[in-house]
Amino acid sequence: MSGLLVVNADDWGGSEATTDAILATFEAGRITSASGMVHMPDSERAAELARHHGLPVGLHLNLTEPFPGAAAPQGVRDRQRRVAERLAGAGRDKHPGTARLRKWLYDPTIRAEVDRAIADQLECFETLYGARPTHFDGHNYVDACPNVFLSRSIPAGSLIRNSLDCYPLERSAKGVLRAARQRLRTRRLRSTGYLLHIAELRLGDGEEPDPRLRLAHNTSVEVMGHPDDEAELAALMSPAWGRVLGEYRLGSFADV
Repeated sequence: MSGLLVVNADDWGGSEATTDAILATFEAGRITSASGMVHMPDSERAAELARHHGLPVGLHLNLTEPFPGAAAPQGVRDRQRRVAERLAGAGRDKHPGTARLRKWLYDPTIRAEVDRAIADQLECFETLYGARPTHFDGHNYVDACPNVFLSRSIPAGSLIRNSLDCYPLERSAKGVLRAARQRLRTRRLRSTGYLLHIAELRLGDGEEPDPRLRLAHNTSVEVMGHPDDEAELAALMSPAWGRVLGEYRLGSFADV
């Protein structure tokens, strides 16, 4: 398999500031892809910008935070709110996240509601972008939930973000469970070979780049980032990251 490095920015369309930060990194050649949110304050403008600038965009599923304001029809907003009430949680840092047990347990009682909420967002995405998303991932890592990645509203064979974001995989019971969950995901969906976080990569000047990046010489690797975060934006725009990008074949999820 030929190597490929996909550099993806999350939360496209979440707000004007977020969209503008992501667009700046794309125009600078520091990212290759983005994950767009629908029914958010800047979703419509973001879709227009993506078409104008040729930015490949996937669907960043939001099933943990209610849609703000009147950005969505009432029925869509109500369905999404009910799903968020079941799937939302908080991390150890008290920030919004996905409920811990929901990342592991499938709940048949919410299957239909989750399916419909995903279908609502996919329909909106296709209306805004005039195309299917290049891939799927999830706000607050909600794509790790079995109810999400097993949903029939995500077409079989679609690309979805790899759920193994720690490499090497930890040798523990949790590590075994995470590997098993990823194998289950790949029974009907596809992923890059690896997922890395820009915030966790060693990129300091004068140092050898993080050795995990070398995986992209032989297989597909996604590096995810949030350019609206000051530290992550600095890493993406750094000379060190620019040198890294020059060493790999770059592309979007459409090239996986």
